[in-house]
Amino acid sequence: MLKSSITLLLLTLSLFTQSPFLYAAERKDKPVAVVRGQFEKIDTVLNTYGIPFTIINYHELENPETLKAYRAVFFPCGVRKPIEESISVSASGYHINNVSLKGKLFTVNKKKVYNNIKEFVAGGGTAYFSDYSYFLLQGAFRTMYFFDDFPNMGISGTFPVTLKGPLKKFVSPHSMQVTFPHSGWVAVREFSGSETLVQCSFDTIRGRKTGPLISMAKYGDGEMLYSSYHTDDYTNPLTRFIVFRIAYSNFIETIRNEIRRWEQQEEYIGSDIILDREYSRRYSIELKTGNNTLYLHAPGGSFQVDIFSSSGSLLYSRDGFDGSQVIDIGSRNNVPCVLYMYPSKASHMKIFSIGIASGARLFPHQSRIFYGMILIFALTITVLLLKMLNPRRLSGRLYKTIDRYKTENK
Repeated sequence: MLKSSITLLLLTLSLFTQSPFLYAAERKDKPVAVVRGQFEKIDTVLNTYGIPFTIINYHELENPETLKAYRAVFFPCGVRKPIEESISVSASGYHINNVSLKGKLFTVNKKKVYNNIKEFVAGGGTAYFSDYSYFLLQGAFRTMYFFDDFPNMGISGTFPVTLKGPLKKFVSPHSMQVTFPHSGWVAVREFSGSETLVQCSFDTIRGRKTGPLISMAKYGDGEMLYSSYHTDDYTNPLTRFIVFRIAYSNFIETIRNEIRRWEQQEEYIGSDIILDREYSRRYSIELKTGNNTLYLHAPGGSFQVDIFSSSGSLLYSRDGFDGSQVIDIGSRNNVPCVLYMYPSKASHMKIFSIGIASGARLFPHQSRIFYGMILIFALTITVLLLKMLNPRRLSGRLYKTIDRYKTENK
């Protein structure tokens, strides 16, 4: 009985201690898709960042197989084509001579589209929705609420914003302003069940309002992000965060799985790139009292990592940080820091994810193994007690079972 318990314990340890880095790095290694839109050139931004993608049309979303082929999908502002764009009108002065359709006019079953989007996210996909594409998110999840139940209330202008969560750690400096060049943009009062990344007070047709501009939410195994604000400027830090958060969520999930394996507290995870014209990238982090772990997932790059305190003191530095790396860093107290990533000469334009977690790393799945050991110990003690209380009955049954097994397997 003791030997069986030891064997079971060793099997449990070997199962739990296998690293997801060995097999989960590219678990969601499917391509990225962009739904063709009118008012946002997210495809241009992706091209600038060197992110490969496929363009799909709005009416293709009706097919349940369309979204299953991708790991991430961008639904930019204006995916629905207005019917007037499909109409050709010929006239002489004030007299209309002819009205005809240009090409094919597709009638899309919205309920099928909504259901396909919902299943895509629930199955582990990541999705980005912006501004006028809110109807897709709302139709699929019913989680958005608007001022006076009317979405298009935003008025053009420039407004200061408050950054929160992982976006605040991604963007440096933390204060910035956003400009809406047109009125009628979608002003959200509340996105239920989401984490607000950008909060803003803005002008509407009903006066000054406050609400989220960018929100992120989990649904099933996937993640979705909505933004009322969008720009085609690839240097905009909000656009940069959104693009890499959505397009390389598989890199983020790889690090998150490793953090969960060690049962640590996630402090920050983000995906990014260092452009050819850039010298480095910086992120705001905090080292917690005790052990902190720095995770890197960079399949194609090599980087130098420096961590400075808020006062400018160098706390940690390492060169040749590449591939999948895990480094433990100790701290005597909570310290706000700045993490710098410097690329090698060949590592510009190479995608990477960086993560910070706090907590001791004794052995993987330590609590599960601990409780598993307690369970095995309790079962062993129970069997021994039963044997001591009624040895003949237990032994007789045990030996009869063994004899029957030998007879059946001759």
